[in-house]
Amino acid sequence: MTAKEKLTARLAALTTEQLVEISIRMNLAMSNEETLVAIYAERELEKRMTAEEFAAHLEVLETMLDAAA
Repeated sequence: MTAKEKLTARLAALTTEQLVEISIRMNLAMSNEETLVAIYAERELEKRMTAEEFAAHLEVLETMLDAAA
């Protein structure tokens, strides 16, 4: 099993809430490893969420980024 397959399997086992937390941390990530995990979490979220849920998720991320700026 490749590293990508292992990561994909781990992400598939996470709850949506856990994926959201990882996705939010992506915006605060400082290391390449954290960024990679966050990118894959974001992709998994895109697969699981409805369009409305994902739009709401992006609004939350934008708000957090605005607050951090």
